[in-house]
Amino acid sequence: MSPFTRFAMGPVRTRFAPSPTGYLHIGGVRTALF
Repeated sequence: MSPFTRFAMGPVRTRFAPSPTGYLHIGGVRTALF
C-alpha cells in the first residue's frame, strides 16, 4: 500500500482564511458557502 493511500481515504478538511482587514465581507461569505 502506498503511504499516500491513508491520506486519500480520510475525511476532507478545508480552511476558510480570514480577511486581512479582520472584517467579514460578502466575498468571504460567498466563498464559505460555495
